[in-house]
Amino acid sequence: MDPAIAHTWGLDEVTVHVAGHDHMVGGVGADLQPGEMLDSTGTTEGILTLVREPRTDAATAATKIAGGLACDGESFTLFASIPTGGSAFATVRTLLDRDEAEVRALIDRAHRAYLDGKIDLGRVPLVLPRFRGSPPPDKDANARGAIAGVGTDTTAVELVFGCFLGLARQFADVWTLFSADLDRVKVIGPAASNPLWLQLKADLLGAPVSAAGVDEIVSRGAQALAHGARRPWEDALPREIAPDPRRHRMLQDGVAATAARWEHLKAMPA
Repeated sequence: MDPAIAHTWGLDEVTVHVAGHDHMVGGVGADLQPGEMLDSTGTTEGILTLVREPRTDAATAATKIAGGLACDGESFTLFASIPTGGSAFATVRTLLDRDEAEVRALIDRAHRAYLDGKIDLGRVPLVLPRFRGSPPPDKDANARGAIAGVGTDTTAVELVFGCFLGLARQFADVWTLFSADLDRVKVIGPAASNPLWLQLKADLLGAPVSAAGVDEIVSRGAQALAHGARRPWEDALPREIAPDPRRHRMLQDGVAATAARWEHLKAMPA
């Protein structure tokens, strides 16, 4: 920064470092390693993984996931953005006309019922959460969400559960485009404090999920790049969420049973 400007603003000498795109910098803050996936959540949801060599083949191009160079210049990245992420929470609030505390209470009830084996997937509405557009490989900004399978006795808890299951299912669909190994998912952003969303991801993917216990992982990544010293993931005080084999089978069976309807919803004109 120009010294005169810094002095005018009451600052000492300031050096500005250009770190990179926020999700990629978040990968540095999460100490992302090959074989891991960064799930960077906010209004949208970003999926990032590291690869040894850039992918420039036609098959990868057709997926519309983005390739790039990692911020540290030591590896390459694959990245996809899902337009609807944390914004789904606001959508649920609007749909149900509930305040934030009420919706959080519904999420907690859905989470407890899920862990207790009291969720009947046959009753849960199928929610395609394209509330702000569709992710790769379609990437249609005009796409909108859809809800199917609502009955006269559908409850608010079932609708909330269906919404977050739909988010997890859309997330898993996009991950298949990467054709990459998955040892662990590292979650940063608002989803890290949503236990239902985290557990559904772990169970659906059948992979462990590690959720950051501190905020501003992206800022930590920018600091690490500026100072040339990365911090281990353990410094983020992560909470570990293990997949449950029984629930994994249940969700996979549910996905298979509703596959035709899911693809039909995805194929609807924008």
